Amino acid sequence: MIMKRMHFHYLFGLTAVFFIVPSLLKAQLPPGWDYAPSYSSHVIVIPLSANPTLNGEPLSTGDHIGVFYDNGGVLKCAGAVIWDGTFNVSVSAWGDDPYEAGKQGFYDNDLIHLKLYHWATPEEIEAEATWQNDCPGCNYWDGLWHDFGLSALATLQATTILPGDSNCDGTVNVLDIITTVNYIMGLDPSPFCFASADTNGDAVISVLDLIITVNIIMAG
Repeated sequence: MIMKRMHFHYLFGLTAVFFIVPSLLKAQLPPGWDYAPSYSSHVIVIPLSANPTLNGEPLSTGDHIGVFYDNGGVLKCAGAVIWDGTFNVSVSAWGDDPYEAGKQGFYDNDLIHLKLYHWATPEEIEAEATWQNDCPGCNYWDGLWHDFGLSALATLQATTILPGDSNCDGTVNVLDIITTVNYIMGLDPSPFCFASADTNGDAVISVLDLIITVNIIMAG
């Protein structure tokens, strides 16, 4: 009798792990980030030292990091994780299920694309990653998908460029002029989107960028 109860609890526990927990996690996914776990995966570790950033600012707690594969020119999600900002996380990049029609995940040697999802805006941004080549236990660091692969990120950065949007709020208005002026005066405004403020693309923030920003605002 005791053994039967133990067996029941064991099966119930497995049901919770494989069905209930994934359902709860998927309920929190960004729109369009649905994915299907399969029999193969490549685990990607995202340590705190990778310091994921969006427009030069640390990724917000609760934002998502997703792994994507190319499916006929369209990037499809194959795994995602919530960034906490206080501990290392990892994401499973799921491989294709050969028993399902069509491409459902990564093929061997597919390029691993990464995206960030910032809930405050909200927006989805493609990110650039560099890979550790000396992480303990890692067997791949080429940025490609391999079954039973283990890799770790060295850096993860994403930038949304809206010319003139120096305060990173998704619009260009007089507040961006004030933010850029403060930056030029050395007042260190935060947040500050350097790439957006650098409207003339010369890698220097100056009065020339202010003039272009004013023209953008006046053009509507």
